[in-house]
Amino acid sequence: MYICFIINDKRMYSTIIRKKCKCGCGRFPTVSCGGYYYGCMPDELKEKIGSKKKLQVKKNNAAKYAATKLRMSKYSEDKELEFWFNLIRSKMSGECECGCRQPTSKYSDKFFKFSACHLLPKSKFKSVATHPMNYLELTAFGNSCHTTFDNMGYEYCKKTKPVLWKIVVERFNIIYPSISISERKFIPQVLLNELKNTND
Repeated sequence: MYICFIINDKRMYSTIIRKKCKCGCGRFPTVSCGGYYYGCMPDELKEKIGSKKKLQVKKNNAAKYAATKLRMSKYSEDKELEFWFNLIRSKMSGECECGCRQPTSKYSDKFFKFSACHLLPKSKFKSVATHPMNYLELTAFGNSCHTTFDNMGYEYCKKTKPVLWKIVVERFNIIYPSISISERKFIPQVLLNELKNTND
């Protein structure tokens, strides 16, 4: 028997075949009952698993545990990122690193994070999202250097901001060994070229 799904009013079939109760009754097995429908379980297995009520409590507890673990993981990530922003703030000078000499938001408790630009985006490079060198201090408001860097990319930075590009290359070479192997496929060629040049 194939599993049927209805997606956007279209009937879709999965090629996964659902197994049926081990006793051969034709019913589908109950979760956590060793491949048996609850009513068909051998006595020794029933004693081990317990009543239906007990089984439901176990399933509910497992779901709660999984949800709590997910929330704790998210909480931990948020705390780590918060710590990173405060660390970067302590390293900021208060002046944009692109060479424009405009003031950044270092001294604003509300907006200092806006001037802490990730050199490698945290969405793609999770392994170095909170690396102490994965940052650039850039202006955050108006026609901001932070927005320009994010939107225009590394090629534009290399062509138009030589002061900033030098900092990008220096910090990238420090960060590179910490980038996980699976994430290195996201590194733009323009940065990889600089890595090669530096290592020659």
